[in-house]
Amino acid sequence: MTEPPPAPSRPSMPLSRFLRVLGASEDPGSPAASTPTPGPPWERPGAGAREFLTTAAGILFNPLRFFRELGSAEVFGRPLVFLALCLALVAIVQAVWYLMTLLGVSSPAQVNIRTTAATYGWAWVVQMVLVTSVAVLLYGFLPIVGVPAASFLRTFRTTAYVFGACALYGLVPCVGLVLVPLATLLILGVALTSAHGATTAQAIAGMAIVVVVAAAFLIYLAFLVPPR
Repeated sequence: MTEPPPAPSRPSMPLSRFLRVLGASEDPGSPAASTPTPGPPWERPGAGAREFLTTAAGILFNPLRFFRELGSAEVFGRPLVFLALCLALVAIVQAVWYLMTLLGVSSPAQVNIRTTAATYGWAWVVQMVLVTSVAVLLYGFLPIVGVPAASFLRTFRTTAYVFGACALYGLVPCVGLVLVPLATLLILGVALTSAHGATTAQAIAGMAIVVVVAAAFLIYLAFLVPPR
């Protein structure tokens, strides 16, 4: 009696392999894939303005609970949209305030709305790039200081929610520019300890490395790159 031939091996797909590296794809039979994890209201199907505000309020006023319940889902689109909406809202409000200030001291003919819109639009693009860069740095440096390794999508998800919500402090007159960096550092530390399993010392070390690298890059741009 002859034995049946072995089943053909499943070919590996480059895209599937890439997604597994990021942590976005899991074996459907694994416990992690079959066990649902809670998430923020913004990631629920059909989420709108109410869920957006609820998510932002949870991050700003109860970050410990929010990031404990964030779950380990590998989501990219919703956190990205949340970040984009928060930064866009702040940019629009600040642009309107700026134009109103100009109108108070100048004639309407001297106010260039198109230039103002372009300036704040480019600022929005730069902020999106900077937040993504911070997520890349955290993804690379957190394991070095002993934080359990997480996928890039999970790191970006945490970073996007922190920076997006904290950017809303920029809507506070006068003190907004001070509140944004302070709140970002504080809530990011809470997020790393609650959602990524870091100790307080590891979270501080990871954020310190990111700040040093970012500061070095800005100094390079300011002093070493020749002006055009």
